[in-house]
Amino acid sequence: MIFNFKHILSIATIFIVAVTLSTSCKKDVKGCTDPKSSNYNPNATMTDGSCDNDTTGGGGGGIGIITGCTNPNADNYNPLATQDDGSCVFSGCTDPTADNYDPNATTDNGTCIDMREKFTGTWDVTTDCGFIFALDSPQEIFIDSQDPDKTVVYISSFLFGTPAYAVIDKFNIEFPDQNIQGFIDFVGSGSINAAKDKITIEFTYSSQFGGTQTCTAEYTKQ
Repeated sequence: MIFNFKHILSIATIFIVAVTLSTSCKKDVKGCTDPKSSNYNPNATMTDGSCDNDTTGGGGGGIGIITGCTNPNADNYNPLATQDDGSCVFSGCTDPTADNYDPNATTDNGTCIDMREKFTGTWDVTTDCGFIFALDSPQEIFIDSQDPDKTVVYISSFLFGTPAYAVIDKFNIEFPDQNIQGFIDFVGSGSINAAKDKITIEFTYSSQFGGTQTCTAEYTKQ
């Protein structure tokens, strides 16, 4: 058998050229090439730096993305995070009625201060009220732990040994309409000072003996 080497060489050359052309026609597919990334692209042949949590920046010059809390005031602030993922946690007092309520807090840390506490204790009382409304002194203001209302305080002996109650709103105190021993009606409102050692209250009272009158009471903490 006689081989035509020129013919064989020609066929080999055509095959090599075909393979070369076929290979060169394939284009690189850019994308995330990290299988651990949430946006991994199995078809990608070249990384473009788009992988989530890719800190290398990628071979394609992309900007690395690190998700986490980007607020430096948060408990779980991540200084390496480049994209906020809404996971920031802020601890503080979440009770709107508390003196130290933090509207930005997402987790209560047990530090809430009951706004009524500054009114509790034993107080010496001086007034310019008449004998009909001669307030007891001293007076003990306290919180009833059995009362679910977080705004109410009680006075054990307010007038003639009779108890009374008041409503607290931050630094203000209000005595709703009440009756003492069936013959004196009264209301009152006032506030505590910044030092939390003095309360000033304006009272309006009426009775069948003296009509309607007003007076001022000063409470000084013992």
